[in-house]
Amino acid sequence: MQTYIVLAGIAGFLCFHLVSAAIQNEFYSVNKGYEVTSFYKAINVSSITRCAISCNISMGCFTAMFDSQTHQYAEICMNPPAVTNGRLEVNLTSLGSYADLICDANYQIAQSSPTIANCTYGEGWDNHTTMMCVPANTPVEYFGTSFVFAFMQNRKFSMSSTIGDPTVIITSLNTSVVTLDVPYLAMSNVVTVQDSITLNIDKSIVVMSSGIIEDKIVYVRSDTQVHVTILNFDVMSSDGTTVLPVSSLGQEYFVACFGPGIDVLPEFLIASIEDSTLITINYETGAREDIIMNAYNTYLVTGNFLTGTKVSSNKPIFLISGHMGAKIPADSYNYLDFISEMMPPVTSLGTTHIVSFMHPRNDFTVSIVATMNDTEVTVLDNMGNELESITDLMESSSVFRTYFNSMTISVVSNKPILVHQYGHSSNRILGDPSMMFIPDVKHYAPQYYFYIPHFTSTLVIVLSSNYSDAFLELNGQLLSHVQQVPVIVSNNEMFTVIYVVVYPGSYKLTHQSPTAVFGAWVYGRNDGTEFAWSLGYV
Repeated sequence: MQTYIVLAGIAGFLCFHLVSAAIQNEFYSVNKGYEVTSFYKAINVSSITRCAISCNISMGCFTAMFDSQTHQYAEICMNPPAVTNGRLEVNLTSLGSYADLICDANYQIAQSSPTIANCTYGEGWDNHTTMMCVPANTPVEYFGTSFVFAFMQNRKFSMSSTIGDPTVIITSLNTSVVTLDVPYLAMSNVVTVQDSITLNIDKSIVVMSSGIIEDKIVYVRSDTQVHVTILNFDVMSSDGTTVLPVSSLGQEYFVACFGPGIDVLPEFLIASIEDSTLITINYETGAREDIIMNAYNTYLVTGNFLTGTKVSSNKPIFLISGHMGAKIPADSYNYLDFISEMMPPVTSLGTTHIVSFMHPRNDFTVSIVATMNDTEVTVLDNMGNELESITDLMESSSVFRTYFNSMTISVVSNKPILVHQYGHSSNRILGDPSMMFIPDVKHYAPQYYFYIPHFTSTLVIVLSSNYSDAFLELNGQLLSHVQQVPVIVSNNEMFTVIYVVVYPGSYKLTHQSPTAVFGAWVYGRNDGTEFAWSLGYV
């Protein structure tokens, strides 16, 4: 039998608190002489061991707990402080208190802001000093001054080899003084970046053990805005990703991998930014895992069927996922390659995505992960003709589709989805499996700074037809393309996909129109290896 305790008070009245419980027909009461200022709903305490009230004393309001078994009445903490352009809404439970951040109308929770403040007796409320509401539609930024990330294991890594050290690529808008810290290696390097620089880290920093909390993070700080890319490179096995700054990290992610695998497996890796980070992992299989991580911890998960996994936390985290050595498509030639991509926070996802073949190869695979129930997806060819309609996708559901014949498609949904493109294995043309995030068209950026570390590569640009591709510039020069493909999406909005050959070196991609935004990706190919990543998004 479940029993409920209801506490009520009247403001301005010096009260006699009565806490009653039907335990062996006894009544318990506490007379503290406090002024009650709040009314709280009934709390189900099952065995009638605790209840909670809020009172006002000279120091202000606090939450109090009464234990009917010990007859103890304990103060928990003061009421949470005010938050600019928002409020903290207190929730009481039989075990304590927490407060949800609620933003005012026309404001949203900032990407880097915690969403929950927890009450700790003797210490007060945590997180409130970093909670922040910003104007609605404030974009995620991929340039920043602080970055935290980590490296997953690559199937080809050999600790004894001098080849394949993890690489950090830093591109600066201006001259920057950058510090790279690796606490696990007791390493701290300070460098000046005038354009782009590549920094190698000993491969012992790679997280190899699944299910274990370690401290193998890499921390980059800069005195000015920079762009960071990481490359996990080894002979015949490589991939890389753009890294979002700490200010753009989120608290809710979905995982995209590829798999399953046999000798090598799909994987994802979490890096925490703050102490007491509470993380919940809801696997697509229905299993759940809860972990607590402190600042600069790492946690690797490997296993089959990871795509669709939902990762939530009470504080911002970094999340990267992929595969130790993917065979794509699964029935293709027996060529494996490491693939990886930093997952975007859910708040940076959208509903309209354009995906085009990876020139000069004519085939590719796309994954779609639903982030909400009742998601509907329509796939169209480049002329706007429907190829497929996918209905009734539930949260964490995923679908994979493979396309041939140099197709360009748009993927349109009624709710935000996570979309990735995968390069294919091949014995006929340079290249190997790779993975890159496809941002929604509303998250395209007005310019990109990037560095090509290896190989002759392909730059892919998706530009709205509202702007002329004749005014795109690469390093201040009008660019020369090798191929163009027109695209019409379902709302009759038109785009152009543009392919450009680029070589190792530093680049700045812009448009002469100050209002133009466009998507951009790069992939580099060689015999039996490939890297690919989105150049950024807002």
